Amino acid sequence: MNEPVFDLRDKPARKLSTLPCISSEKRLKRTELRAIIGEEAVRLCLDTCGRGLRAIVLTGSLARDEATFVEEDSGWQLLGDADFFLVYEQTSRLPSDGDLVPLISAIEDSLFARGICGQIGLGAVHPTYLRRLKPRIATYELRTCGRVLWGDAGILSLIPSFSAGEISREDAWRMLCNRAIEFLGHAAETPPGEAESSSSFRYAAIKLILDTATSYLVFAGAYEPSFRRRAVRLCQLARESAALSAAPFSLKQFADQVSACTAWKISGSEKSCDLRPAVWKEAVRHACALWRWELVQLTGAPANLSEDALWTRWVSRLTAPQTARGWLSLARRRGWSKSWRSWPRWVGLSRHGPPRYAMYRVAAGLLSRLSDSAEMGGTPFRLGSNWGELRALLPEGAPASVGLEDSWQKLAADLSWNYKSFLLGTDA
Repeated sequence: MNEPVFDLRDKPARKLSTLPCISSEKRLKRTELRAIIGEEAVRLCLDTCGRGLRAIVLTGSLARDEATFVEEDSGWQLLGDADFFLVYEQTSRLPSDGDLVPLISAIEDSLFARGICGQIGLGAVHPTYLRRLKPRIATYELRTCGRVLWGDAGILSLIPSFSAGEISREDAWRMLCNRAIEFLGHAAETPPGEAESSSSFRYAAIKLILDTATSYLVFAGAYEPSFRRRAVRLCQLARESAALSAAPFSLKQFADQVSACTAWKISGSEKSCDLRPAVWKEAVRHACALWRWELVQLTGAPANLSEDALWTRWVSRLTAPQTARGWLSLARRRGWSKSWRSWPRWVGLSRHGPPRYAMYRVAAGLLSRLSDSAEMGGTPFRLGSNWGELRALLPEGAPASVGLEDSWQKLAADLSWNYKSFLLGTDA
């Protein structure tokens, strides 16, 4: 089942600096921001595509009052997206992407005029989508923390009920892989020496740290549906001898780091989180260690198995239909007429599993090797033969990277482009 694609556009973030400074008396308070975003989204959704609409649901960190707002002279910058589900009556036609893109822009324009700069995500679904949701992290958080802003107040009760202990561990591992790819994409775009001052890099690094914690807690049987509660639970585990001995890294150090990042995520204050290079490089090492630790548990493999052997063992568990579905999804997104020349190569790549897992393999290899390198965030270095083996696993190269000098930044950019082009919005 395809997932709704919330981010339907590829455009640069707008800058609040184009607005005049706002006096302190007229400035919106943090507590008002969620309500205003919700009000504008509901108003414009009803005006534009309200026919057949059953409910409008706010999801994600904004629904949990954990969104990151950074105060600037001209207003507030929302880091990340404000995501909404538009749930239509089963017999109603869903609006197309072409319908939603101008609506998203209209909501963002309205918020921008009120001193709030951020990206809006809209996903149009039928009630059957909610009924068929699987026991995953996003499903649990939507059912537990989603906010119905308009319409059928009981719409989220359509989501099947399950406990936190029933959440798919593979889903938690996939979340870790997704955050690693997103982090690498931002790291590749950040000029050398500017990691500490880049808000986009800071946000990507903190998301990697926080969702490393999310993924770990699912495997530890201690998952909680909010950043605040996860930070508290992690500190509790850091005082338990059994958890300390089983964790793949220093749990006390990690818990302290997660607590600091949680404070920044919620407050947006630069003073609440230390992200010097040594800190985020340690975060990369934590993610690498957890990736392997979780994959050992998923496969039942010996802990001393090599990375390549561990990956081979994981891929061998996938079925032929799973692999075929992934590659067919990629070909459909790429366009049948545009992609046919790549089919023979893709058939060869299918021995590594579906495209999703090939990309995860690249992310793990890239992150692991960069975690041991002093050059991450510094001068690009040329790729050796082992790096070439990773690049060969990617379905395609990013059009924008053609002709660029080989470096880890180019490989990370290619990986990020493949991820956004072929994985977002699908389970394949």
